[in-house]
Amino acid sequence: MSERMGKVGFRNSLILASEQLISIREQVERLGECVDQQFARIRVQLKLARLFPRIMSDLEELRANASRAIFAKEGEEGYVPRQEFDEGRFFDPSADENQARSSVLSNIDYVEQQFDSIETDPFGLPNLYDLVGLELDLVRLHESVREAARDSRNASLNGISLSVFSILDDVDNTLKNMAHDRSESAKVAP
Repeated sequence: MSERMGKVGFRNSLILASEQLISIREQVERLGECVDQQFARIRVQLKLARLFPRIMSDLEELRANASRAIFAKEGEEGYVPRQEFDEGRFFDPSADENQARSSVLSNIDYVEQQFDSIETDPFGLPNLYDLVGLELDLVRLHESVREAARDSRNASLNGISLSVFSILDDVDNTLKNMAHDRSESAKVAP
């Protein structure tokens, strides 16, 4: 009988040890998932850290080209007429060269300020999904800024102004997306 009790006790010990091993394995798996997610966040953050200087460099090129671009009046080559963007927003070309140049340069300043604000807090996004969303928005924005900078080499001031207007629209949409992501994440957070 004591031999039988010993077998039952041993079997119970094995069952308990097995349950503990399963529990430890589950904890290790959860820890591994957390580590994987942290590595993924770090990879995205590194991509963003490399992307911001590129965007700022392209904005500087755009600024330099806008400073020396030729202003085109209506009927001249390079003139860009009034154009409608989404939701009834319009690009209205300036009829005055000084006003047009000043407007383009101040709009580029505004874009740089917005990128600075994004750059100082992209890591405040609470989850990887939002951070990846920001990365995709910024890659798209970089492509727009890069294309505008490249095209501005031979563009009129009017064409550069239109490109910067479009970039402003993209930046505002990115900021709205970030605000939405933060708000949604705050609703989910415990």
